[in-house]
Amino acid sequence: MTDFRTVATGIAAAAGLMLQGCYTEPAYTPVPVSSSIPQRFEASWRAARGAASDEGVRITSEDRATGTLRGDKGSSSVLITVVTRRPTHQSTSAFP
Repeated sequence: MTDFRTVATGIAAAAGLMLQGCYTEPAYTPVPVSSSIPQRFEASWRAARGAASDEGVRITSEDRATGTLRGDKGSSSVLITVVTRRPTHQSTSAFP
């Protein structure tokens, strides 16, 4: 007659091996290398507008040329400035 501990160990080992067969490595997701300055400015502009909206700021004027958003919230005036700066490091690889 087979010992219960031996059977349980065999079942646990078989289950472990079967579970290893189910594992797959996550799919590779390519990292964007870089975006153009206008694309980065547009993303920053949308983020600034979204943040203002999230905080309840009513935008009263926009000037993309100067990167300025003006608005108000209650009795307070709000000025948001989006500044474009030159990147300090431009990588051409996905892994700098």
